[in-house]
Amino acid sequence: LKTPVARLSGGNIQKVLLARELAEGAKVVIFNKPTYGLDLANTLASRQRIRDTAARGLAVLLISTDLEELLSMCDRIAVIANGALVGTVANADDARTRVGRLMIGLAA
Repeated sequence: LKTPVARLSGGNIQKVLLARELAEGAKVVIFNKPTYGLDLANTLASRQRIRDTAARGLAVLLISTDLEELLSMCDRIAVIANGALVGTVANADDARTRVGRLMIGLAA
């Protein structure tokens, strides 16, 4: 309780920030690169916290450059290229291919 947040590990900082948002009654939680730079244990824990957040009925927006993370966590994946939304793909068996096509400028 006395340690400044800036002195915590990346995983513990994320725990503090999520707890703060949930305590304030958020209805939507935005996770921007939530596992970037974390070790495997904290990555897995962070992903579980995101799943738990969604299971509580909150809307979750996950922003990531890690396609594997998006495919494992999301119902839908929106692709932004050159500052514009170029498409949204439902997460299904062909999602990897469809997202890839959008990423290189082809229609999904």
